[in-house]
Amino acid sequence: PPLGIVPLGTANDFAAACSIPAELDAALDLACNASPVAIDALTANDRVVANVATAGFGAHVTAQTPAELKAFLGGGAYTLMGMIKALGFKPYQGKIVTADREIEGSAIVAAICNGRQAGGGQQLAPTALLTDGLMDVLLILAFPANEIDTVIKEAMTSELDGRYVRRFKTHFLEVHSSDGMPCNLDGEPYEAEAIRFEVIAKALDVVLPPDCPCV
Repeated sequence: PPLGIVPLGTANDFAAACSIPAELDAALDLACNASPVAIDALTANDRVVANVATAGFGAHVTAQTPAELKAFLGGGAYTLMGMIKALGFKPYQGKIVTADREIEGSAIVAAICNGRQAGGGQQLAPTALLTDGLMDVLLILAFPANEIDTVIKEAMTSELDGRYVRRFKTHFLEVHSSDGMPCNLDGEPYEAEAIRFEVIAKALDVVLPPDCPCV
């Protein structure tokens, strides 16, 4: 059956990015009367992700320190970098593999996106589409302290595939970490040494507004 969405959660990021009304009556009216759209979903091993999966620092903070999470998500890249420094965060060692690239080393954050935003409005993949058969990946690699200005500049440029902030699209992605990588799958904690993300095209029939910007 088609899935209608009424945004009664904490952040409602998927609904907000899709322009689903925040008001209860309007959201119910849309769910009952608008036409469904077949959207993609992601699999993460045996789990399913409709919106965004994050790995590394963001997932660690989500699981351990929700107050700090709310504080840094509101302030964009500057606050993110400040939090990393303040917490003395150590990057995760691992490897990311796609069909056309392999990135090995230290990473701070990885976001694997079907939707556009998470964490209460944080635009992780501003141009992501729910119907293109691709996942949008944001990766922040470890960086020396004297390069923080470069990292901030790259993070604030949504289309840039830079030196420390990588952005790309792919059909599948594998994450390997010998110590285990904490993840957050649509808000649910998950951890594994190896995770394979794949796109399942047109997996869900979801009722969306006719002018939804994500399709």
